[in-house]
Amino acid sequence: MKTSPARRAARRAAATPASAASAAWLSGALAGAVLLAFVAWYVEHERCIWFWDQAGYWLKTLAIAERLPHDPLGTLATVLRTIRRDDYNQLIALPLAPVVVAFGDGRLVYVLAIAVLYGLVAAASIALFTERAFLRPRHAAPLAVAIAIVSIVVTPRFWLPVLEGLPDVAGCIVLPLCWWALREPLEDLSLRRTVVLAAALTLLIVLRRWYGYAVLALLLAVGVEQVIRIGFAARHRARLRAAAARLALLTGATLVLLLVTTGGQGVAMLTTDYARIYAAYRGASPLLDAARALPRDLGWFRLVLAVSGGVLVLRDAPTRPLARLVVLQTVLAAVLFARTQSFNAHHEYLVLPQLAALVAVASAAIVGTGRGGRVRALLLVVLFVVDFAVPLVPGVQNALGPAALAFGRIASPPVVRADLDEVGRLVRTVDELTREDHGRIYVLSSSELLNEQVLANAHLADASLPDLHERILPVSHVDARDGFPWALAQAGLIVLSDPTGYHLRPDDQRVIGVPADAVRSGRGVGAAFLRRPESFVLESGAVVSLYVRRRDPTAVEIAQLQRELAAPPGER
Repeated sequence: MKTSPARRAARRAAATPASAASAAWLSGALAGAVLLAFVAWYVEHERCIWFWDQAGYWLKTLAIAERLPHDPLGTLATVLRTIRRDDYNQLIALPLAPVVVAFGDGRLVYVLAIAVLYGLVAAASIALFTERAFLRPRHAAPLAVAIAIVSIVVTPRFWLPVLEGLPDVAGCIVLPLCWWALREPLEDLSLRRTVVLAAALTLLIVLRRWYGYAVLALLLAVGVEQVIRIGFAARHRARLRAAAARLALLTGATLVLLLVTTGGQGVAMLTTDYARIYAAYRGASPLLDAARALPRDLGWFRLVLAVSGGVLVLRDAPTRPLARLVVLQTVLAAVLFARTQSFNAHHEYLVLPQLAALVAVASAAIVGTGRGGRVRALLLVVLFVVDFAVPLVPGVQNALGPAALAFGRIASPPVVRADLDEVGRLVRTVDELTREDHGRIYVLSSSELLNEQVLANAHLADASLPDLHERILPVSHVDARDGFPWALAQAGLIVLSDPTGYHLRPDDQRVIGVPADAVRSGRGVGAAFLRRPESFVLESGAVVSLYVRRRDPTAVEIAQLQRELAAPPGER
């Protein structure tokens, strides 16, 4: 009997020597090296002041690096204490600190440390899972594997948070390992593997608490997958009970390890209503918004490939169980998180590893094992390069015109502020006004151009500027999350812009808008402050003014502000 051409090609792929397989992985390594060069280029072309999420873990890393060489054990103890005490602990920043100690505290060193220690390792973790779970059972040829790996490494949304200075990609190292640990029937999962898996799930949540949505989605997906795989037939009930018992053990062990590791902070995570606190970051139709965000952020090119890859691995029996698990987790994580808030770029790590794996499967299938594979591979490489360049390289999106919509509609090139000289003048003036008496500074603005961290971190972008961070008061930005702006009463100097700066809906940031109006008009608590003659113009045209304290706000004025903030919007 003659063997079909497809089967002969599959056998040739399965019999490929190890050197060819190594060459496939070498392509991924080369793509990673090119990508690191791009990361360096991107950071070097930024001209901005980093704030909030962009600066948070950089500052934590710098703090650890400053202490680490002199007191390593004390530094480690401090990091461990933050796990039980802080909403944003320092654990994820700890591995980055030795790199900063060795190579310097600049922004480039920090971002490259994230890219190497977390980004490339995460890409390798996703690629290794994809190759073992999906490509190897499908007998993918080395060239197909090579293109699949490259497709994962050059996923643009995967790297955007890294370029912004967020180390959250570290969780993408752990997630594929958890999927691979669940490749066997759950009832056959050993006790040792169950405990190790529970520890990995706990680590995910400790690294960044929003990974808790990925953990919950995975546990739910595992339960659904067991029911689908085993069924409810009477003869399978013993297996179903065993699987349910093992799932309960895994869930319980994860919960116990989380509470033991995080203490009171873990209890707070489990009992806090994050949907209420982060309501300002959520649209009126969160699920619809999440669905619309996929083509906007990822582009139709990758979405079509991901859907195609999902169909392929769900269709084939050898890959179907893990494919069901991955797809179910993706859907559940998206639904659970969307009920809390909208997806920012780093939150997309809840679904990006899965989508990257499915894109890789489709890419490998397109390359195939037959004739023309090299031509198809070259075409895919070109498309992946364009897909990467459209959102991250200046001018590419505009140059492609309507065709760029296939690769997403969000452009995130290096940020270049045109008003850095004016911001520098503002920082120097504020320093002169507060240096002698160490006056405290309250920034009544919450825009990306002006907020308290723009002033506090300006010296990190320009070493000639004074360091104001010890004089900057904590600012209430979001009504439901931050509450009444008590620190305003401690201010010796208020910085505000006209118009008032917001980064969310004004009705969700009345703790910024209401006191800003009061200070600007000189009524209520604003009567305690006097406007100075200096003014500064930001690149948006907003005018920044300074108000110096001339007396203490009275209890009556504070109470009046409390009443205004407690009243519904429009009923001042």
